[in-house]
Amino acid sequence: LCLDAGANVEAALKEGGATSLLIAVDQGHLATVQLLCFLHGANRDPPNTDDTAESVAEEMGHDELLAWLQRTRDFTTPLHHLELLSADRARELLRAGAALGARARPDAPSPLELARQLLLQPQPASGGGGGANDAAAGREAARLVVSAAQPWSPQTHELWPARGRARAEALVRLGWRLSSTDRSPGPFGNEAQSIMDAWRGLVMVHALVRAEWET
Repeated sequence: LCLDAGANVEAALKEGGATSLLIAVDQGHLATVQLLCFLHGANRDPPNTDDTAESVAEEMGHDELLAWLQRTRDFTTPLHHLELLSADRARELLRAGAALGARARPDAPSPLELARQLLLQPQPASGGGGGANDAAAGREAARLVVSAAQPWSPQTHELWPARGRARAEALVRLGWRLSSTDRSPGPFGNEAQSIMDAWRGLVMVHALVRAEWET
């Protein structure tokens, strides 16, 4: 509630410089650490202190928390954290312009690469606990990311950033105008519909590049 109300996630204690993330790590609260990192972008190496999230987790013996921090070390955007994303949240991020190819460095994984890797893993068994449900949610988020990486089409339209959707709609209207200049039936049937099919399938997929509207 505090974070949603605008609390400063990087605010530090005057003595020692510990932030809310370092305190959560010190106490071993994995769920809170995940919330601060993936949803609010908390700095894992805060200034004004020699401590890092990983060093505190190691010092306190929080092995599970340390393993998660190490595994997600190169995650730089909320979209990287597929395992924590619901389908609705993933769709919201994609429509807001989340970058599918974002990476911390050239050899670090992008959200799209992580999504493809996740979908190659065996399907988790259903039932018996929250873990499987979380994994299923992560797979659905991954499917949306992979779908958003496909060329523009009426099926992928909803996953594009707002400016990209607006551009696509303008191009559809342009295609409709071009196809409607002559409404008389041609020798091959409905030529207007054929022109629109070609326009969407051959022209628009090359005229629209998702990365141009990503943030």
